[in-house]
Amino acid sequence: RHAPVQRALRIAILTDKINAQSTSRIATAAYERGHVVETLIAEELALAFDNFTPSLTLGESTLGHFDYVLPQFDIDEKPFAMHALRQLELMGSTPLNSAGSLATLNDPVAVRQLLMANRIPTLGPDRIENSTVTDHQDAAPPSRATRLLVIGRNIVAAIRMEAGRGTAPFLSPIEQSIRRIAHNTARVLKLRLLSIDVTQSDGINYVTFVNPMPRLSEFKILTGLAAEPLIIAEAEIQSRSWARHRGSDLESRIAKQEST
Repeated sequence: RHAPVQRALRIAILTDKINAQSTSRIATAAYERGHVVETLIAEELALAFDNFTPSLTLGESTLGHFDYVLPQFDIDEKPFAMHALRQLELMGSTPLNSAGSLATLNDPVAVRQLLMANRIPTLGPDRIENSTVTDHQDAAPPSRATRLLVIGRNIVAAIRMEAGRGTAPFLSPIEQSIRRIAHNTARVLKLRLLSIDVTQSDGINYVTFVNPMPRLSEFKILTGLAAEPLIIAEAEIQSRSWARHRGSDLESRIAKQEST
């Protein structure tokens, strides 16, 4: 039998800020793994509807195929970026987080519906009516929480939060109940990259905030974790065209970082 052929992935980073540090670090991590990376500014693209084949154009040029797309934009303020991400998916790109999943995150009530239906506790009023929907969306974060960073199916870091800001690394072993909530939240919301805030009240752990564009620099400063190589490892896992070899999986890369 012949060994599987391994080739570089074509990775698109779909962003609204070309010079953002997080975008640059992700691109660097991909280059170091031998992949081809192109940063796409969402506002410079156009959706093409002149035929039945989904496509995107940049100026007069039609974009080619990307194996993987990494969304890095504000989902609250960049609706066109969401359309561009969906178009890339229709063109055959595998997304780290899909447009459909990100659209759900734009609706806090929908997030709470999905989590509660899957027995994941959330904080909020017992009843939400038409007149109180906006109040629920603008709810203030709890004063203290544990923020967990999830990449793929792994919790890779945790920090302590106070008044919405990271204050210290979470050094104690993470309780199994909190791990279960984090894993289930990522599964229910169909996200491969996210941070999850968990708050304990009356002995119950509640999910209070989910961010599909986590502040990686916050985890880097407080824990020393370089998350970008782990994100690229997840792209390799999810891309069928990438033949993984021993030691290239995400768990192995996490273990390698922890040993250094």
